[in-house]
Amino acid sequence: MEQTSDSGPSSDAERRHNPRQAFPRPSGPAAPLTAGERTGNRLRDVSWRAVAREAACVALLALVAVVFFWPVVSGRAWLPSGGGDSVSFLFPMYRFAAASLRDGVIPFWNPHQYAGAPFLADNQSGIFYPFNLLLFFLWPGFSYRGIEALVVWHFFFAGAAMYACLRLLRPEIPLGRPAALLGALAFMLSDVFITHIGNLNLIAVAAWLPLAFLGLHRAIFAARPLRRVAWAAAGGAALGTATLAGHGQMTFLVALFLGSYALYQTVATRRGRPLLLLALLGGWPWLWPGSASSPPPARSARRYAPSSTTPAAPTTPCRRRRC
Repeated sequence: MEQTSDSGPSSDAERRHNPRQAFPRPSGPAAPLTAGERTGNRLRDVSWRAVAREAACVALLALVAVVFFWPVVSGRAWLPSGGGDSVSFLFPMYRFAAASLRDGVIPFWNPHQYAGAPFLADNQSGIFYPFNLLLFFLWPGFSYRGIEALVVWHFFFAGAAMYACLRLLRPEIPLGRPAALLGALAFMLSDVFITHIGNLNLIAVAAWLPLAFLGLHRAIFAARPLRRVAWAAAGGAALGTATLAGHGQMTFLVALFLGSYALYQTVATRRGRPLLLLALLGGWPWLWPGSASSPPPARSARRYAPSSTTPAAPTTPCRRRRC
């Protein structure tokens, strides 16, 4: 019988030239999906709409920060109105750090303070803090408006960090966006930030608390050892970055809160894992450049006096009986 054009290929050669027709899809029930295919489908289910909703919540936090500081953003006022550390202390220190780095010099010594004083060893210099470095390199001769911009930024950053913490704290039952948004607003406009609006380095340290806590919490409840270490390292990175902002008191309070939470989880779960993870989280910041000052032997071996621009007084013998 002569084969029509609607029938399939009649020889092996034609099947080789038509690979799609060589192995037709079976007409029976669909085969069950493998684990890899199910994972791929779940990843594809994460739509751009969900990402857009998260971005809209973060944008709303930015809008709240701009509206709250609108007199400052519009140039009609400056902060803090009654003065503060940002005006009299941090602004000249940051300008000196920016000028030194622009000249390619690491400022170990500040000759403009008193008769000269250590600068890099002062934890409030904030010279290695990432957001400060962005200001120093992008705007080396910045005015006081740069300090105000850092204050506004850290208010927003505190809210965004708290929003991320609340959304990722319980991955099995994530907190809803409205609740996370409300918590973020409550944190960024809390008494700590409003009262210390003139202490830039203090609010900069406090803004990293949610991310450090998120790393510790997820490390304690992670199922796999590698994930525990990864989350503890992430929390330690947040704590180390906060330490670079340069406020010892707030850094101590953040570490005290993390230690109290780890101790509570140790007693509640009757396991020593939280304290071990806390030790890993607390030890990680010491690997951060500049998060700790030089050890005493190295620090005492340096000679700061020759770096000062103030000439030393001549040492002449006293010719009188009483000097």
